[in-house]
Amino acid sequence: MIVAQINDENIVTNTLRLNNNQYTGVYGDGSNEAVIEVAKKILGEGKYIIANNSMSLPYHGSVYKEKYNIFELPTSSNDITKTFGSVYINLPNKKSLALIYRCASSLFLGLIAKTYYNGHDVGDFAIRYRKYLDHSPEPKGEAYAIIRDPIERFKSSMVLSHFNVPVFLPTSLFVDWLLEQNVNTLDLHFRPQVNIIGNQEDIALFNFVNDLTPLAKILELPTPLPVIKKSDINRKPILTDNDIKKLKEFYFDDIVMYESLKGKC
Repeated sequence: MIVAQINDENIVTNTLRLNNNQYTGVYGDGSNEAVIEVAKKILGEGKYIIANNSMSLPYHGSVYKEKYNIFELPTSSNDITKTFGSVYINLPNKKSLALIYRCASSLFLGLIAKTYYNGHDVGDFAIRYRKYLDHSPEPKGEAYAIIRDPIERFKSSMVLSHFNVPVFLPTSLFVDWLLEQNVNTLDLHFRPQVNIIGNQEDIALFNFVNDLTPLAKILELPTPLPVIKKSDINRKPILTDNDIKKLKEFYFDDIVMYESLKGKC
């Protein structure tokens, strides 16, 4: 069991791992109160939270969110996607692709790596693009993006585990958490597509549903395209009408962009 000591701003200042013998038997009755008392004997007086959610562990400097009973690490500024809000993969043929997760990103990054960067295969882990591929917050060439129905993209993202994103929460509670986030520092899987694209007026948009092959040909990637990742439909969340209403508000600009693209098909 892990106990976190937090300050008045709910920031974790100390953590303590206790084994069973330390908070039961001679040390107490095993209740939460007994656990806190043991922590006070070791760390001193203060405010303590028992980390009873194995999916959200406290680290020094993380923030406890009481509403969700989770610990969040502060946002890092070391990643260009967190600093600028958008990221583009730049190809040697003077074309740039917006990196929008759950929009065939693993497929296209893998093909780009194999075709243009010495055969490296980033495979399923699109996050590995940093190691192999030329990337920047602004496109260096002709800009392209694959966009997807925002609600379907959200459901697809919920299937995966994400660092510092509490997808393990009940869906409606997670939606509430999402609405509180800064869209420019939010995990790329849930960040609005318009924020990843940025202020690119001349960008060419392609529909995730039926435009992947045409885009691959424009980027001079091999076709026919393989299928390397499919979401398990049984793992996708079931959304209530209220969930959908909130998500449509959060992804309003994405919906407008996607509907405008559908209208051109």
